[in-house]
Amino acid sequence: MGTAASGAAEQSRQRGRAERIIERTTAKIAELDAIIASADGVAKLEKLGDRRVLLDTVEKSRRTLATLDDFDVLEAEFLLHAKAFGDARNIPLSAWLEAGVSRKVLKSAGIV
Repeated sequence: MGTAASGAAEQSRQRGRAERIIERTTAKIAELDAIIASADGVAKLEKLGDRRVLLDTVEKSRRTLATLDDFDVLEAEFLLHAKAFGDARNIPLSAWLEAGVSRKVLKSAGIV
């Protein structure tokens, strides 16, 4: 599997993992909310602490999804402009490759 394909597969796995974490953790938060509603004292405090940890987990997973979405947007913009940019600045294929841009992406951008 090529670099671009394996990168896309990894992004897909990360996106799926983050979505599953959000779904499961949100369900756990709902369960905790019911417990917290009837708890008091130290038990309530402990459950509020557990809830905070779960909320932080959901937020981290949402940031992961946002980062993946940002990458998708950046790649789309790259594909639109890379050829004209490279042509205007006489950037050779070897420089793109040395910079870590995969042949597949360069092909999609019309550089290869």
